[in-house]
Parts: sequence; C-alpha cells; structure tokens
Amino acid sequence: VLRTVDTDQTPLLVTLAELHSVTVHVKSPSGAPVRDFRLGLRSFLADFLLGNVVDVPDRRVELRAGEHAALVQGVPAGTFVCEVEAEGFAKTFSAPFVCADTGAPTAVEVVLVHGASLRGSVFDEAGRPLAGAEVASKAAGIDLDHPLARAFAGNLPERISPRRTTTAADGSFELRHLAHGDYQLLVEHPAACRARIVGLELRSDGERQLPPIRLVRGAEVRGRATVGGRVAGQMKVVLRSAPGTPPEQTLRCETITDPAGSFLLPQRVPPGSYELRAAVVGSDGDGARFAQLLQLQRSSTTLSVLPGQDVVERDLDLPPGP
Repeated sequence: VLRTVDTDQTPLLVTLAELHSVTVHVKSPSGAPVRDFRLGLRSFLADFLLGNVVDVPDRRVELRAGEHAALVQGVPAGTFVCEVEAEGFAKTFSAPFVCADTGAPTAVEVVLVHGASLRGSVFDEAGRPLAGAEVASKAAGIDLDHPLARAFAGNLPERISPRRTTTAADGSFELRHLAHGDYQLLVEHPAACRARIVGLELRSDGERQLPPIRLVRGAEVRGRATVGGRVAGQMKVVLRSAPGTPPEQTLRCETITDPAGSFLLPQRVPPGSYELRAAVVGSDGDGARFAQLLQLQRSSTTLSVLPGQDVVERDLDLPPGP
C-alpha cells in the first residue's frame, strides 16, 4: 500500500520484494502422512532463535482426499522453519530452509515426534501430598521474575511446549507431549512458597519421573511504606533476593500499598536473605522512571526470613528529597 509521500520533486524508486511459496509434507514417526495439524512459519535467527512472520499467520490445515501437502504462500526471502502441532504429538520443527528465487515452491518435510512426558509429585513442608498445586513448564534460562520477561511473555514463538496442570489429591501431576528442548518447571500453591525445578533437558521421546518436589510454607511479608514518616499516596514495594543467591532460588515480587500505606507481598517468601525497597508511584516518562529508580536505591533495607516464621513485618521509610 502506497500512501502520499512528499519527495520534494525527487523521483521515488519503489522496489517490490518477490514473495515465495512453500509446500509442507507432515508425517508421523512411522512415515504415515498426517492430514490434520496446525501450521506456523517462523523466521530462523541465530542459535535457533525464532521470530514471527507477520504476513504469514498460523493456520489449521485439514488436507482433503488427494492432497498430500499444505501450501504456504506469500513467504518473503529468508531462512525459516515450519512449526507443526497435531493431536497425539508434540510440537515439532522442520530443519531450517531458505526461500529464494528458484522458480518453484520450496518443499519441506516435517516428521512429528511424540515428545517427552514429565511425571512427579508435590508435597508440603511436612511431607503430605499437596493437591491443587499449579505446575507449569517454562523455557530454561529465563528469569521468570524479570519485568522484560513478563512483558514479552507470549509475544515471541517458543521452541518448548508451554504446558500447565494441577496436582491431583495425591499430589501427582503429568505433563505430556513436550517438544524436545530445555525446560524449567514452576510449581506454585497459595499456601506455600513456589519452587523452580531447573536443568530439565528433554532431547528425546519418553517418560521421565522427577524426584519428589517439596514446597516450604515460608512467611507472609507485610508492613507499611511512608515518605519521611508520612503516607504519600500509592507506593511500589519490591522484594528481591540478596546478591549471591543461587539463580534457581532467586525471587522478585512487588506490590502496591493501600491508602493507609500498608502492603502485603503477593506470595509467601521462603527462608533466606532479601532486599526490600519502595518508591512513590508516579507518572510515566523517562524522568519519572529515573526518579523512581533513585527512590528504590535510597529506601533499600535488608530483610531476613527465618525457618518456621509465618509472618515477617517490616516498615519502609523513604527519606524525603528529590
């Protein structure tokens, strides 16, 4: 689409990029053709980083009698992989392929995998089965508490299979048809501290039984945040693990004070050492964000949660000033 362009009488050169097509053949591990699947095209970047192809949306494919492949049209030049999901199989990617001016569609074959399964059980601090705990599969190496990770969650293609389930009455769970890749598990329950299970390398089909997962009860962290001893509107309160905490044990959570300046962190905190900070919630803009960072630094205080503590109360007072 060309809109009005002011070129100041200078000739405007418009170059149209040639688009290509891809035929995708999907087979089961035995070689039988698969005729019903979801198909997506992904840009292939360095180290198998994937990107969306804006003008080629994902679609459901149901091949009719006599059809043997799905046709993907409108593909720009570049390097891509096809992502396929079908009932009873795990998400599977094709080998990387290049779309270029060959005069014919690029032929791609995808042989589906059944994927890996993870089974395990979750217990409370006393060793009793913990029903209703939520277990979610996540990509390895991602700091789940980092604001950027939360902001981009769901916006970029994932190589792994994001799955979510809830433990049964006996604390057991199973995650099935997981794509091959590197994973971590996030286990959460309202009455306990969350746990992260890291280092899960799933490189082949098959079932894997995890060691028992125990969630410690931890403590509620609450208090009151003020500026110069006075309530000053809403304040953001941030807790994060002290430097030197092992990566799989790090925690960062935040909340907003109520009209009286009181706060309660949204999740229970396991025994350990932490930093607690606060800043006045202000307007958007680079200046306001910089001022908030300074306030978080100036209000920093240490906090310790001891084994067996159920509640930890700690007040925060931000020194007045710019």
